[in-house]
Amino acid sequence: MIVTTLFEGAMSSGSGIAPPRNTMLWRALWPKDGKTDRTTQTQEFGSASKFTLENFLSLRVLRTKISIHRLDYDKFGLDQRFIDEANRMLCEYDSWKVYCDGFKDGHGKKRKEGNFFLAKLYQDSATKVESKEVSESIVSSPANHTRSRAQRRALMEEQDQSPTKLKADANASKSLPAILKGSKKPLALRLKDAREPSDGSKGPPKTPSPPASPASYQWRSPDTPAWMPNETFPKSIDEQIVNTALINFLNAITEHFQLSQHWTMHRKAFEAFVEKGTKKEKLYEARTDGYLADENARRVRALVEVKAATRASRTLEIFMQESAQMAAWILEYPNEPPDPLGRRFQVLQDRNEIFLNFARYGSKYLSYLRGQGSFDETDPETFMTISEVGPFKTSSLGHMEKLVPILLALTLRAVEDDEQELLVAKNKWTVCMGC
Repeated sequence: MIVTTLFEGAMSSGSGIAPPRNTMLWRALWPKDGKTDRTTQTQEFGSASKFTLENFLSLRVLRTKISIHRLDYDKFGLDQRFIDEANRMLCEYDSWKVYCDGFKDGHGKKRKEGNFFLAKLYQDSATKVESKEVSESIVSSPANHTRSRAQRRALMEEQDQSPTKLKADANASKSLPAILKGSKKPLALRLKDAREPSDGSKGPPKTPSPPASPASYQWRSPDTPAWMPNETFPKSIDEQIVNTALINFLNAITEHFQLSQHWTMHRKAFEAFVEKGTKKEKLYEARTDGYLADENARRVRALVEVKAATRASRTLEIFMQESAQMAAWILEYPNEPPDPLGRRFQVLQDRNEIFLNFARYGSKYLSYLRGQGSFDETDPETFMTISEVGPFKTSSLGHMEKLVPILLALTLRAVEDDEQELLVAKNKWTVCMGC
């Protein structure tokens, strides 16, 4: 992601500008340009196709870091009963035992069969990824865009399910370099070999672009707005490895139990709008790497986001994207009053490290995002705070034994929330029918 020139060097070098943890540090990050009116109402989200530092700051998001050893479940609305139930279920899950035993046997041993086989395969491959790339997941848009939200979404969904796209997916392996086939090397090392120059030069390896075939993130037509790039939200091969590792891992944890909520790698788009007078203006669009929802995706319960780079090397860049996704999710699907504690959360993987982000915000922040109410930047209630829990290293048995019950418990809570909401809706419908 590109940010203002003032911050490019520090971010790319990995020395890092930390995301603000309080309103004072948030104000200190603003460029010293004399401007005092710094809200989503006044920001120029449409000046380029890149999400800038000022755009991020205008969303008013603060970050707190929490060690995996100091996680308070109650703070995020995760009752102990969910954790206890998750642990009971895992004790009776043979594949989970096989996965844990694989750590005890050492990395040199053959991977054991079971529901976690593919998850472990891609976790090991993700560990060997060397890319420092942070791909785009946020695209800004000008106020005078010519394609309506419904038209763009319908076109993207149609592209996802088109015969051409399905055929391209089926033949995807034919587009891979020969060096990736018939080798016993780990997948990440084969990809590294494929990136190395064949002429013997010592230049830095380059991540190849995805095969030139129709993809869910590509669409173009004569009336496509000029601000929309030809390839929206492209994914490098390295990031696809990490994405596959995380989704396979989440499904290995939950699908065995046949729950009503499912983790998917469908790249859902969320659109952030702000009210300006009597009109709504689109600020930007954020597309995730997956989410948790029921089979009909009636309501998204959690977001998934991955990066090939480590979080330590690109901290602010990565957090900017995660914050923008969270804000867009809240804006497009708000709940009033705001969701119960801990219901807006993200599951994230950066290379071989998994994090959990929990958002905390109130009615004042929702009003601020919409362009309503008080814009006083000294009022902490007009900010959202994201608590970042992690890292959980996929190469550590102890970390996985702590993380997996939490992920299963969060899914169980989503199942219960969904059942309760359906019951409330059914009761309302019954009352209406009796009127």
